[in-house]
Amino acid sequence: MAFGKSGGKKMSNSFMEGRLLKRLTIAGANYVNQKRLELNNINVFPVPDGDTGTNLALTLLAAAQAASEIKEKAPLGEVARILARASLVGAKGNSGFILSQLFGGLSEALEGKKKASVKEVAAAFNNGVLHAYQAVSNPREGTVLTVMRETFDFGQQIAGKTDEVGEWMGTILLRSRQVLALTPELLPILKQQGVVDAGGQGFVYFVEGMVRQLGHEGIPLPDALPPIGTLELPTLALSANPADHRFCTELLLKNSRLTPIELRWRLASHGSSLVAVGDVDLIRIHIHTDDPAFLEKMMKDWGMVELQKVEDMHEQQETRKVRVERGKSGRTLVITDSTADIPPDLARRYGIKVVPLEVIWGDKSFVDGVTIQCHDFYSRLRSEARKGKAGVYPTTSQPSPAHWEEAFDVKPKQYGNVFGVHLSGKLSGTVRTAAAFAHSKTGLAIQVMDSQSATLSLGLLALLAAAMAKQGVSLNEISKVIEEQRSRIKLLFCPRTLHYLQKGGRLGKASAFFGNLLNVKPLLAIDNGSIVVREKVLGNEEKALERMLELVTGDRKGCEVPPGDFWFGVMHTDCPEMAEKIAERISLDFSCPRDHILISEAGPVLGTYVGPGAFGISYWT
Repeated sequence: MAFGKSGGKKMSNSFMEGRLLKRLTIAGANYVNQKRLELNNINVFPVPDGDTGTNLALTLLAAAQAASEIKEKAPLGEVARILARASLVGAKGNSGFILSQLFGGLSEALEGKKKASVKEVAAAFNNGVLHAYQAVSNPREGTVLTVMRETFDFGQQIAGKTDEVGEWMGTILLRSRQVLALTPELLPILKQQGVVDAGGQGFVYFVEGMVRQLGHEGIPLPDALPPIGTLELPTLALSANPADHRFCTELLLKNSRLTPIELRWRLASHGSSLVAVGDVDLIRIHIHTDDPAFLEKMMKDWGMVELQKVEDMHEQQETRKVRVERGKSGRTLVITDSTADIPPDLARRYGIKVVPLEVIWGDKSFVDGVTIQCHDFYSRLRSEARKGKAGVYPTTSQPSPAHWEEAFDVKPKQYGNVFGVHLSGKLSGTVRTAAAFAHSKTGLAIQVMDSQSATLSLGLLALLAAAMAKQGVSLNEISKVIEEQRSRIKLLFCPRTLHYLQKGGRLGKASAFFGNLLNVKPLLAIDNGSIVVREKVLGNEEKALERMLELVTGDRKGCEVPPGDFWFGVMHTDCPEMAEKIAERISLDFSCPRDHILISEAGPVLGTYVGPGAFGISYWT
């Protein structure tokens, strides 16, 4: 069965197994990561510092990274234990710490189990809710705690009505949305700002990501739903309002002489938004305080302490205000060229401006993706190939000056900055021309970068840059990140025939003749910006694909969770069936949700040199 295809066929699961929990966690984490900016924007409690989405995403992505490394046949209890540890170690922010405890309680309840029924899963999640409440020094209703509690309490009530995991999760998703909508009634600050709780919304997105993976909608909810209640637990006398403290502080305590509960009581008078989670071997502490150094010094008497993070929340709030006031003038426009092969609707969604290269065919010039489309291009290319020596083949050219002028015609009121990332300078002069045009512009801060890559590897870099720009990341930081990440992005592709490489001057006639005669499939890569033959495979496309996947597996060994919204890109030249097959294999082999695999047909520029029937994979290492 192929996993990871959101919104597709329903997955039938009568039990929660280790591999299912693993894949659901990855899917949920990815969905929260996609929504992180939205969550940041509605973050008003306990402090409006605009980082709830980022913190939740980082916490869940830490769990997702650990999940991606778990063996498929690992029992449920072991998977839950690994997820609990990874989310604890990777927890960020108040909501991230709380969510890590959901995994902690889940792990405790599922210890030693190979699989679990719906009733057992419901009980295990409720144990996680209890852990989360116990970890917080002063639980507040109307937050993520309320949404989790009411969701899984209802889940336990209806667990006997279905033995299908997907149906059960689809149903509790509906309940979670109902509870989330009521959070403004429980927390006045939410109602004043006209938002729901950001942490609660993040939790709902986590569940929604899992349900999308399963493809279920749930069973109808009863007309009379239970009212929102409260969970009475001992609370601590905190020193002041959370917004009165300046520093968001996270500490790590190893080999503690105090339990997390004892630690919370000791720290309660020194700050607010206190969460202490873990066990005596490893305790993570989150607290808002005015004196992080004093806390660190005090805690040295209780174990090995490490100060992990100190953020000035007053400064964060001011920065956020400035960013809002600055408006569009501080935004960064991302520009790339048509060799990135980003589907047009996706480029529009991410706000990327694409500069088209040109295709010269005989005495006519075509604009890539504008006056010539993929279908017409590959149809004509096949037709010319059938003519043999009489066939006329295309060549390519850089974007015209008019298209560069249009690309850089940016009004400062719309954007204050421009970041361009383009086709490898060793394959085309496009990036140099872009830099020259950028240099001629005034009134804008512009940076142009050589991607040292092509097709979807370039596309993934541009999409990452655009996602950062949407979050308000500075031009310099975008440039720094893309420069770091371009060495991580790799490309492997395989042409069906060597005929077009020879026609385009990328391969000698003798090599092409004997390669086709011997049915050699070259696996091509881009190394330091140049196209190289990585391996030669004797056989058909199936053998070439198997070897390609083996190479990708080896290259990705030890790979962290990829940045951005897309983990893999699958490019093809007029062979969509092969592309779908590759995406299914990637989804299964690398436990990657389908909505994190970008499939795109390479345009006429690449098609000129590889011809129809080529396929390839872009991936992070």
